[in-house]
Amino acid sequence: MNNSCPSCGAVYTVATKDVGRRVTCRKCRTPLSIDETGIRLASGDESQPTSWSPPLEPGTGVMPSMPPSVVELDVPIETPNVTAKLVSRLGVIRDWPAVLFGAGLFCVLIFHYFPRIDQAMVASRLAEVIAGDIADRSDQDETDAKNGTKPAEAEREARRKRSDEWFKEKQRLQLRAALSKSDADRALPWNYRGQLFGYVLLSLAGVGLLLSNGNSTRRVLGGVLLLLILLVVTQNGVTIRFGPTE
Repeated sequence: MNNSCPSCGAVYTVATKDVGRRVTCRKCRTPLSIDETGIRLASGDESQPTSWSPPLEPGTGVMPSMPPSVVELDVPIETPNVTAKLVSRLGVIRDWPAVLFGAGLFCVLIFHYFPRIDQAMVASRLAEVIAGDIADRSDQDETDAKNGTKPAEAEREARRKRSDEWFKEKQRLQLRAALSKSDADRALPWNYRGQLFGYVLLSLAGVGLLLSNGNSTRRVLGGVLLLLILLVVTQNGVTIRFGPTE
């Protein structure tokens, strides 16, 4: 039986004898009603009957604070359980296989693409070196072609300066590419560990789905998930051959 206010979460002690009562929450003053399932929000006709008009209290001339059909919830408020309240607010936590599946999938995707991003960074910096070499050779060809392959001394001197500048820049780019390659190699074991951790989480999620009671669809999904993980993990180590071997 639900014993908490649907509006503010205040927890009360509700017994079977309270079924049928129309009450108000002592904390947030929300109109409530109690039925067989516990405390629930009162509907519009329950919280304020349209035919009711507030009479004066005898001998005081003061109007009552609430209609006679609605009484204040006078059962004692229990000490709220913080954990239970958090779980009730985040109902997905109860479905721990789904949480593990999401976390495992996130880890697998992240650590699957990290090495590829590192390799792409190395390739990008090596491509800068190649592009610079092409531009340097093109500049040399243009200089040689001037004045019938006999460029003036000033042009040759300018060409030597540009060549020296590119040589220094090329060394800097090659150093950056080497550092990127070193960083990628050092990060590779951690990326593999991250993928392994993700597959472990996915495996636990698959086991949780496989053990679901009364839900055949979840059990099928759990079995399929475990089979896919097994195929992905072992694809490089298992070879299936058909027909005679040489």
